[in-house]
Amino acid sequence: MLSDSTPAEHRQALQNEFDQCQRKMALAKRRLNTYTLVACFPSEVLINIFSHYQHLTREAEGDSEGRHEGRPYLWIKVTHVCFFWRHASISAPELWTRISVTNAACVKEMFKRVRGAKLSLKVTMSPLIDDHKTLQSRITITQRCLAILQRFTSVDVLAGDTQDLADLFRSANNPGQLQKLILSVVGLPGMPEPLYEGTPIPFIKKSMPHLRHLQYQGANFQWTETALRPSLTHVDIRNTQPAGVAGFTVTQFVRALQTMPLLQSLTLVDVFASNQAECRASPPIKLPALQSLRIDGSVKHCANLLDCIAIPHDASVSFTVDGDIPFSRLITVLATRLATSGKALKSVAITRRDSYTGSIFIALHGWTSIRALTAKHTPANLTLSLDVRRQNSIVKATEQLCTELPLNDVRTLRVDNISLLSKAFWTKLASQMPALRGVRLKGHAAEGFPETLASKPLLPSKLQTSASQARFAALYFPRLHTILLDEVPFEMTNAQNHSFLRRLNTVIGVRRNRGTIRKVMILQGVDIVMDEVLDMKKIVPILQWDGYELTFDDNEEVFDQFAGVGGKRGDDIEDEAAEYES
Repeated sequence: MLSDSTPAEHRQALQNEFDQCQRKMALAKRRLNTYTLVACFPSEVLINIFSHYQHLTREAEGDSEGRHEGRPYLWIKVTHVCFFWRHASISAPELWTRISVTNAACVKEMFKRVRGAKLSLKVTMSPLIDDHKTLQSRITITQRCLAILQRFTSVDVLAGDTQDLADLFRSANNPGQLQKLILSVVGLPGMPEPLYEGTPIPFIKKSMPHLRHLQYQGANFQWTETALRPSLTHVDIRNTQPAGVAGFTVTQFVRALQTMPLLQSLTLVDVFASNQAECRASPPIKLPALQSLRIDGSVKHCANLLDCIAIPHDASVSFTVDGDIPFSRLITVLATRLATSGKALKSVAITRRDSYTGSIFIALHGWTSIRALTAKHTPANLTLSLDVRRQNSIVKATEQLCTELPLNDVRTLRVDNISLLSKAFWTKLASQMPALRGVRLKGHAAEGFPETLASKPLLPSKLQTSASQARFAALYFPRLHTILLDEVPFEMTNAQNHSFLRRLNTVIGVRRNRGTIRKVMILQGVDIVMDEVLDMKKIVPILQWDGYELTFDDNEEVFDQFAGVGGKRGDDIEDEAAEYES
């Protein structure tokens, strides 16, 4: 410590030396954060990286009391790795626009950093997730945010019940800038939600000229009718309590659709009342911008709504209905739509999705490539889910579908895990699909297929023939050239106790001279070994096998006995499945 007698010049020199040391230390600390090349990225690049990482982080339901260590803002730690990164992130208000309600201090800091930019709000609160103290704190913070709703363009709220939703939005007003509104009511397991009279969101009737996206999931959804307006492009309403109060009528919803010409996506799940009069709209309502339509409910409601709207031929349409009741009307309406669309149906996929409930999934596509047989996520033009609880009803539903729909131009067919498909079924199907080029069969769906290939019917009159095609006239599926067998048990037998492998080899030999079956692909075949594959290769021009030798153990469970023995791997087969598309 300097004494009072120290000259002023000496004191100042020491102070200058001390200040210089501090500056050197500060500079050294900053230099520690500039050793890596990524630290030298321009601010614009860093901001794009932070924004990408921000969208990858998954939001958590809760947060630690009094602290902020939750997932909603985990990405902040990345932005604060060094001084330069922190400076770049804080100078970008767009990084701080997505506010998830955690604790008051964090939300306050977000508002400070976002400055005047428009915001999006994410709120998750439920007695199942938060304790009483945390829940009350979140409610208070949310109400303060909603009190300045004019600053938000997107609001996403998950509440415990409809009353909680009403309490949250009591202070909300001035929704003029709102573009997206997502509301969910989680409810309590095993406890039906009581009827809520009125509208839980008072401002819903006010002018919202920019509202494009409306989504609601929960019971007590009737009030959402007042939210339907001409500016909407996406509507998603899902009733989580189908056995609860009465829902919409088709007439109500058709009336609303007449005012929404910009609609691009419409999802309705169990929203229609069980007892209602039929609705008629003549001519059908035109929705030229519609790209996706999903309706889950009874067959009657699905068919009635489909009757009332004109769907663009390139829109993706999905129905989930109860298949244990007659659904012929829906299929008839679908067939009429497909026949008048001006765009022929090119491919069909029929899949049994759940071995316990027996539900089946039918996808109708517009693509033509044989590669589509191996595609895992090919978008469909139309999908129909049938909740069929009896095996014989699955076959009946599939037969009815194939009888009603216009299948003359179908090029590819995929059938997964549907058993008891007899020769009679395949014969009927063959008469409906004279243009079929490729087929993919999974599991027992292939059971009656070989017998059909060996049959000799008259060529359907609807198939126009030329002189070069006349030699195929005595065959079912006369243009079929590619077969993909997926997890097919090759030892399954028919009534004559002949194995599937023997029957398949026989029919391929019968058709060999006509040059039709040019390619067979085997994926994870059951009860087929290398020697049998080599024998089949003698009669098939192109045979691809993934090399798996699967068999059944003593408990009738499939296990992999010799994985990867010879042949081609499954991925290689899928990569080469685009051949023979003539």
